[in-house]
Amino acid sequence: MRTMNTSLVQSLRSIGLGLCLLPAGALAGCTVNTLDVPPEGSSTGFGSSSTGSSSGGSWGSTGDTDDSGDASGGEELACELVSEEALAILDDRCGSCHGPGGSNQAQFDYVTDVYALIANGKVKPGFPLESPLYKRVESGQMPPANVPSAGRPTDAEVLTLWTWVEECISVQLGCGQGDDYISIDTMLSLMRNDISDTTEISPDEREFIRYFTLTHLYNSGICGEDLEVYRYALFKLINSLSTGNKVVLPEAIDERATIFRIDLRDYGWDAALWDEIVAANPFAIEYVKNEAADLKDFTRTEVPFQTADWFVADASRPPLYHDILKIPSSRFTLENAFGINVASNIATEIKSNDDIVARSGFQNSNVSVNNRLIERHEFPGASNRVYWLSYDFAGNDGCRNLFAEPLDFCEDGGEIIFNLPNGLQAYMLVDGNGDRIDEGPDDIVTDPEQPDQNVVNGLSCMGCHAKGMITKEDEVRGHVFESFDFPEEIKQAVTNLHPEPSDFESLQTLDRKRFTDALEQIGPVVEREEEPTLRVFKAFDLDVDLRRAAAELGVRTEQLASQIGKLGPDLQKLVDGGTVKRQVFTANFAQSICDLNLGETVACKKGGK
Repeated sequence: MRTMNTSLVQSLRSIGLGLCLLPAGALAGCTVNTLDVPPEGSSTGFGSSSTGSSSGGSWGSTGDTDDSGDASGGEELACELVSEEALAILDDRCGSCHGPGGSNQAQFDYVTDVYALIANGKVKPGFPLESPLYKRVESGQMPPANVPSAGRPTDAEVLTLWTWVEECISVQLGCGQGDDYISIDTMLSLMRNDISDTTEISPDEREFIRYFTLTHLYNSGICGEDLEVYRYALFKLINSLSTGNKVVLPEAIDERATIFRIDLRDYGWDAALWDEIVAANPFAIEYVKNEAADLKDFTRTEVPFQTADWFVADASRPPLYHDILKIPSSRFTLENAFGINVASNIATEIKSNDDIVARSGFQNSNVSVNNRLIERHEFPGASNRVYWLSYDFAGNDGCRNLFAEPLDFCEDGGEIIFNLPNGLQAYMLVDGNGDRIDEGPDDIVTDPEQPDQNVVNGLSCMGCHAKGMITKEDEVRGHVFESFDFPEEIKQAVTNLHPEPSDFESLQTLDRKRFTDALEQIGPVVEREEEPTLRVFKAFDLDVDLRRAAAELGVRTEQLASQIGKLGPDLQKLVDGGTVKRQVFTANFAQSICDLNLGETVACKKGGK
């Protein structure tokens, strides 16, 4: 194997880029931390070109270094420049004939489309001498002499193409290639073998077993710490949708940690709820192979596994969020189920100061447009759970002004936060009548993380409360106490309802710790500052390229490229190096599975279209 272009290495080092120069077989150890969500229009996932570790169990790893001390990310950075140079060479020397809009000699018009080059056998990553494109350039056959405008590549340019094919395409495309690809057959076998192992699962437990998969993400090149974000988001969300008494982590059944087993009973779920989730999943596939037949027989369901990123993106918001947690249509129904009578608690607190209600009011918050009041209630019979209610307003005048009406205010909506039995938090948005709503009105609350800036129940609340309760200092108690405008009975009521700042802070700190203690049971927090569930949601909505489409359909990139003509016209642009919108891919997914004869979906249930 040749080493990377020496002059190129030197030039890269001269501008401060360290290189991770490893043998081809060791590239999987070059972990690159690229947790930022790609810009709109790029392929889906967190850093789809990162190399990452091929194993999935390195929670919180920071990547390897070579003997020189260079960070392993240097290989990725070096290969980005090599790839840019190689594609520029191909565009300059070959693009006039074989690029988009070129003369299309030999029906070959994708010379700068890496996926298409691989899919059509023009390039074999890691093997320049088995790559027809490289061989024809090196031999002098291409560009041909009768196209003088193209010009012959220089020796340095040929060496760059060698380096690109041998060293860099695999680095750029990441995991899930060649022998590292995880096929649907392999997935099914792993799950069948897992559920068949009576040392792990007794026969009478099998009907409660289900699986979530990240395998398609791995096959699309997402691995290392990038994949850890997805794992953590799955672990946190499924426990945030649980009525179980403790945090229970899904268990990886494969060495790459891309397939996770759950027991429905751990989360208070049942088979009917699982089937309800499947019915809402446009990516649900019923497989008909032998391994799938065993799985369906053991689990007594037609779809025993689902993709985890769709689940995180969709079950973190209504309607699934409400359906799974069984959040009722009214806050009063919810409170009644918890044994909480808010009006009675407030009256008792005003009268006898029993410390069962605590309030804090303030002019500004991170979410509310206007002034806001938050209120804490003890959970009867459950010392590890509390109930928080906010009062939000569409303005600051009249009875909407907390500082003029600290008791007889008229709210326009609110947010409810309550602890689940396992210590994590659940959420509910309500209007002024206490009726459940999916999104908060933007004249009352806003979420800059959402495209329309509307607060979405579940998802937006998780993003805002990624670290639990947000400490807010009360401004109402001092205002009322020092004012001459309020009678003594109002001042006393406010004093009882609004504790001293230090006492209120202690309550918030206690509730915050309850939540973070539960979080720590989930595992190392990959990214605490920005909610992982929110990050997965945003990444899932990005455009889909050929490799990601193939991975989600469960086929290799080259297979999809060769059969793309069988699919609808909306997906044809994938083979030209383009992308399609997630909404377009989703709309075409079920029919594409049928057209490629990969399984059964709602588009071709039980074999008939």
